[in-house]
Amino acid sequence: MDTIGARMKAIRKFLGLNQQEMAHDLSISRPHISNIENGNDSPSSSLIRLVCYKYNIDEKWLISGIGSMKPNFGMDSKEGILAKYNEGKVILEKIMVSYEDEALYHTANAFFDFISIVSTNDIPDDCKNEYLKQFSKLLGMIDASIYNTRRISLSPRELNSILIDPLDREKEQLEKVSELACKMLDLRSGNK
Repeated sequence: MDTIGARMKAIRKFLGLNQQEMAHDLSISRPHISNIENGNDSPSSSLIRLVCYKYNIDEKWLISGIGSMKPNFGMDSKEGILAKYNEGKVILEKIMVSYEDEALYHTANAFFDFISIVSTNDIPDDCKNEYLKQFSKLLGMIDASIYNTRRISLSPRELNSILIDPLDREKEQLEKVSELACKMLDLRSGNK
């Protein structure tokens, strides 16, 4: 991919968008996308920044072709953590649009439950951090279990032993964290 137009097209294809959908996402015209992809027009610096932000694309790669399309999630820096968040946001938005009925309902509820945990001011930061750490660990276990079950064929009983049994073992730890958070809330509100 020698040109910025070719890289813009690669981004669009990677995201599974047609030119009209990408144009709509970026609030520009479809012919402008086409002209950029065909090398007849160049994207403005603000459009480049928007593409990189909206789709979590490495700006250096988009401009010069150096590196890779997706940024490295260096989880040791705020920038890396925010890049990972942006990648997740792009994926979640794409998934939410494709979901219907029950899947949409449960995904939205899970998302807002998470938001309520992150945004509450009623739980002290150390308790909130521990709760989020356990929540992240639990989701990581679920994700790993689901990934492993996709690679091999398992019976429902085997799936249960991989996915549910470890969650039952973690349940006790999560209950302790929840109990601690409730006690902290009671102390802050004056209840005993």
